[in-house]
Amino acid sequence: ALATGTNHQTGAALSAEVMDVARRASRRRDENAEHAKNEAKLKQQIAYREELRRQMEEKKEERRRQKEKDEEFDRRYEQAYANVATSGAGATLGGGAPVDGRGPPNLDIGVVPPRGRRDPNLESGQSP
Repeated sequence: ALATGTNHQTGAALSAEVMDVARRASRRRDENAEHAKNEAKLKQQIAYREELRRQMEEKKEERRRQKEKDEEFDRRYEQAYANVATSGAGATLGGGAPVDGRGPPNLDIGVVPPRGRRDPNLESGQSP
């Protein structure tokens, strides 16, 4: 409530009251500005949190897809290996000629035996 009057003392009180109202208004402006700044900062923090959450979900989904892809690859590999493994003994040993249990094949390529020792089979042209 503003005091009204004509004497000097009443004028001083009025002046002090006007100054007090001005201070309160200034303080309110400062508080509103601070509040606006805090609100903007809070909105920024929420947006950052949501972006991090989105990125984490993306990464989780990417790991899930990769796991499915790896499992599919393993399943196909095992299926293909099972098909190869059941098609014969040679396939399970890495391919090539099948092993028949008689040892390595005869590699008669005209190798000369050491001096003093002659293989009678080589001289006669027969294989062992």
